[in-house]
Amino acid sequence: MNTPYRSLRLSTSNKSIPQSVITMSKRNISSFFQTTPSPSKKQRIEESVEDADVPTNYPAYPHPIRCFPQSIHTALDEEMYDGKILNDKLDLDMVHYQPFLSKDLAKNIYIFLRKELPFYRVQYKIKRGTFETQINTPRFTTVFGLDVHSKFGDNGEVLDAKTGKPEPKRYSWQPRPIPMCLEVLKNKVGRS
Repeated sequence: MNTPYRSLRLSTSNKSIPQSVITMSKRNISSFFQTTPSPSKKQRIEESVEDADVPTNYPAYPHPIRCFPQSIHTALDEEMYDGKILNDKLDLDMVHYQPFLSKDLAKNIYIFLRKELPFYRVQYKIKRGTFETQINTPRFTTVFGLDVHSKFGDNGEVLDAKTGKPEPKRYSWQPRPIPMCLEVLKNKVGRS
């Protein structure tokens, strides 16, 4: 008989007891006597997000944006996979990383950035002939940094990239510098 269970045939004083099926749990024996459950993955992630450094503050930010917690900083510095060099085509010269970050680290970074960065929906009006239409984009977005024509000064003011003179009216919205948490990711990509 081919069954997935262990079977045991017991006999007492020449009387045969019908075959009983005994199933065994595949857990470790110590798990039956454990009094405190281990913390869930969600609790461990939230705890790692809580020990962040001093926040990046800027007048154009809707709220201060914290830096990565030390655990993410350490993981970003230590974790480096070997890249596959792709230069077999005439105009191709790149390094492909698969994966670039481990799944756990990527999830921790995602949760942290989703919690810290100011995301909003883009809304605007367009005119089609005589009709005006309100457009509400379906996705949330966030924008940091400047284009090539400008740069941030030491005090956060917008300067012309060539002349270095202040240009407060160049943009219709006040630009926001890249927060430290995104700067860390930008540097990691640049090092790769």
